[in-house]
Amino acid sequence: MAFDRDEALRQAEKLAKLGRLDQALAEYERVLAEAPDDWKTMTAAADLYLRANQPARATALFNRQADHLADQGFLPRAEAFYKRVLKIEPLNEHTLDRLATIAIKSGITVEARAHLTNLARARQTRGDTRGAAAAMLKIGALDPSDFSARRQAARAAAAAGNGDLAAAELQRVANDLEAAERPDEAVDVLREAVALAPDDVALRERLFGILLARGDREAAREFARTPDNWTAVAASYEQAGDLVQALTAVDQGLETAMDAQGLGVVRARLLAALGDEPRAEEQLSSLGSVDDPEVQRLQLDVWLKSGRLDHVRDLLSRWQTAGQLDGGLTARLVEGLPAVAWPLAEFRADETLAGGDGLAAVAILKEFVAGHPGHVLCLMKLIEVAVDAGLDSERTAAQDALCGAYLAAGEGGAARVIAEDLVARAPDDLRFRERLRQALVLSGAVTAGNVPVAHDPFKLAHGAIDLAAVLGDDQDGTADAHTGTAVAPEIDLSAVIDGLKPHTLAAAAAQKGSSMPDRPDPSNLDDVFRDFRDEVSRQSAVDQAEQHYKVALTYRDMGMVDDAVRELEQAAKSPRLRFDASALLARLLRDRGDVASAVEWFERAAEAPAPTPEAGRQLLYELGQALEDSSETSRALAVYLELQADARDYRDVTARVDRLSRVQTES
Repeated sequence: MAFDRDEALRQAEKLAKLGRLDQALAEYERVLAEAPDDWKTMTAAADLYLRANQPARATALFNRQADHLADQGFLPRAEAFYKRVLKIEPLNEHTLDRLATIAIKSGITVEARAHLTNLARARQTRGDTRGAAAAMLKIGALDPSDFSARRQAARAAAAAGNGDLAAAELQRVANDLEAAERPDEAVDVLREAVALAPDDVALRERLFGILLARGDREAAREFARTPDNWTAVAASYEQAGDLVQALTAVDQGLETAMDAQGLGVVRARLLAALGDEPRAEEQLSSLGSVDDPEVQRLQLDVWLKSGRLDHVRDLLSRWQTAGQLDGGLTARLVEGLPAVAWPLAEFRADETLAGGDGLAAVAILKEFVAGHPGHVLCLMKLIEVAVDAGLDSERTAAQDALCGAYLAAGEGGAARVIAEDLVARAPDDLRFRERLRQALVLSGAVTAGNVPVAHDPFKLAHGAIDLAAVLGDDQDGTADAHTGTAVAPEIDLSAVIDGLKPHTLAAAAAQKGSSMPDRPDPSNLDDVFRDFRDEVSRQSAVDQAEQHYKVALTYRDMGMVDDAVRELEQAAKSPRLRFDASALLARLLRDRGDVASAVEWFERAAEAPAPTPEAGRQLLYELGQALEDSSETSRALAVYLELQADARDYRDVTARVDRLSRVQTES
């Protein structure tokens, strides 16, 4: 049977008149169950609930009716119903909250403040301190530009035990102050917020960043908590040139994070910059084995400054074995660590010599000395290599340069030994004769006025000549009136030179090949590489491949990439050199931006046996990177999966597999 609304209402009115209020209310509830939006019936029912002494049911119906009107935008009518509720229940929290909202929308601040105050009181009485604090914060926010009132409201909320709410409001106040270009006040507010919520990491980070950006490093240190914070503080001091304070900041950070490797690296670098190499080396040693190239460069720098060249060579050797000592790394090393240039050049020369290619070693050393004129260690090494290789012209040029370096440094004795050998082998060379004269004067064998200092034998590299005989005896000169010392009119260099027997080094002559030129122009690299090519043409097929590879290495180190590529293409034809030559060729092509060609050569290298498992893994990793750079994600994923199957924890291969797998799934 269908529900008869009108009949139910008539029955409710009749029962109400008879005083049967409960039965009347039951009829009204039946109507409201069928028609929840019947506001007229709802009002009648609410009034009847009041007559039945059930105010809670009445206020619930009034609030329900008012909420509907407010949601429909009929704010004045809704406000009337809410106020009827307050007459029944003055501290009804729902009603107070909705009236405050209406007052705020209507711009009636006084009413809004009154309603929110009563709401806070009601919640506090009920024990809802958090709700009370939220109401107080709304009071403070009634006028967003009244920052003082908002801070007071936040403090009231904090006093009520709601520090987190207060801190959140203070952060909003700080945001508004920053927008109003009042940064100092914003910082003060944030400090207050941190005091209320000391464990709020994001809040501390924000205040720390602001203080550090303003250059207030001392204040920033107060809020530094993480290793990254302390690293940033140290960097700020370092940029300001205060390395001592930077080191102090790092030490403070290490007190709370002893295992922070990043801070340890920064500490080592600062100690090195302050000249405290022993402590820097100790700090680096405490880090253990670190694969980070930047850390290894720092270790290299410390060793260079402390003269630990044996350690430097060991590290360079490890890099070479791992295939890391390529053009890119070399450029960064030389640019960032000028002192490593010589050990690096010497290492490469020795590696080349170990392969039996003395001419290429000479080219490496000549390239270095061209950029570092007068470098004594390099010139000495160049002489040694030239002698062993039987390259007399290179030896002579290097000796000439070394003699000049010694003279410029004021080391007459060392210059004299070199000059004697030069004059003995080229007695008619006026430049060498002048070198010897300068060395004699500088070494103290004679004075600038040609007066013999002593009659001790003038010990030469190829025999002994009495300096007195060379310079003249007492009968040929005049005697000093005061000392009786003989004075020679001038140095007779001819006599000295006549006493030097021209000689050759038998060992060098025996080692010198008939194809090697006596004196290739040291300033013309084409002469050097022409000799390489001539040698290549006279070798067997295997030897030719090896020579192509060696020449390619030299070209690469000289920065002549196109020539290196050409030689590597030839070397890669040899099965024995296919892996090394193809891999190096791929890296050169990749570094100059030809990724597509690099992929092709990486794949050729992957088809050849790798010299070591590590070299094979390195190659696959680089192939994967190149494929990624070419947007060939499927092929890159396949390569990384192969590498992961062989070495699961190799570098970041797991992360790359996961990332590319997601890309494949999404596509």
